[in-house]
Amino acid sequence: MKTRIRAKIFIPITMLIVSGLSAGGPRTAVASDDDFSCDSSGSPEATSRHAISLAGDAHSFVRMGCASDLLSEASQKQDDDLGLQIEAARVLTKTLDFLHILQADDLMGVNQAVAEAIVKHSAQFERVAERAYEIAPKDARAILYRALAARGVDGSVDLVGLSNAIEVDPNAEGGLAQIVSGRSYYELPTFLGGNGQRAIELLEQARKIDPSNPRALRYLAEAYDQEGRSDEALRSLRELETLVVSAGEEQRLSDELRHAIALSTRLGGDSRAAALQSRRQIVLSRNPELLTRASHAAAGHGGPNPLTGK
Repeated sequence: MKTRIRAKIFIPITMLIVSGLSAGGPRTAVASDDDFSCDSSGSPEATSRHAISLAGDAHSFVRMGCASDLLSEASQKQDDDLGLQIEAARVLTKTLDFLHILQADDLMGVNQAVAEAIVKHSAQFERVAERAYEIAPKDARAILYRALAARGVDGSVDLVGLSNAIEVDPNAEGGLAQIVSGRSYYELPTFLGGNGQRAIELLEQARKIDPSNPRALRYLAEAYDQEGRSDEALRSLRELETLVVSAGEEQRLSDELRHAIALSTRLGGDSRAAALQSRRQIVLSRNPELLTRASHAAAGHGGPNPLTGK
């Protein structure tokens, strides 16, 4: 029987909605690209290549959704192909991560399209992950995605499944299991299994496995901060100033820098925050298609005057 520990994140109530805005001007996170249609024609191999290419547009709601749909359908048709199931799981993980960021920032629940997309792609992810596990139950990637799919469906964190994946292959998917479980350990209260030191150990592992992952660094900084180790937290944030990410990861870098700026400011590292802000502006200026997560008024609130929104 699997052991799951449920983690809840409590966010202070505010009337600000943080949405996708491109550096060049307003851009709604759910708007369809004017010249884009989700084309499923062509051979299964061509469709898969097309979907993987679309998934590189980590700033586009419709393109990432299309990629998930295409790979989900292809993996169902070729349900004995482990590689295709894993590729579909990767893209669905990326898509759901994108959507959950949008949902977390949409505190008033005005973006119904995001909520519907999460339900849809979570169901796809569960089916893909289960097929991968049925094909190769001893494959670390299959174990990992099965654990992540369970989390996506009911909000729980399958720490046992993630631990099993790490035991089979600690390097699987760039240390993704360590990143997810590490965050869970520092978010959970101790009486529910939280363990700050264990979180740091896991996130340090993830950083060594993939030094270019900005999320591992930001989570590590938060874990150090929670343990009262502010200097180490700031050192982790400093690495983000010069971090080089692979192509297609610019959106994630921009998002993690945004969180890092806030954390650095809270820790009293004003000069560090300024340096991180400068780096983020460079990333955004070089990639004008990225979502800046800028805040705007919603339901009459969120403007300069927090009461009137004006």
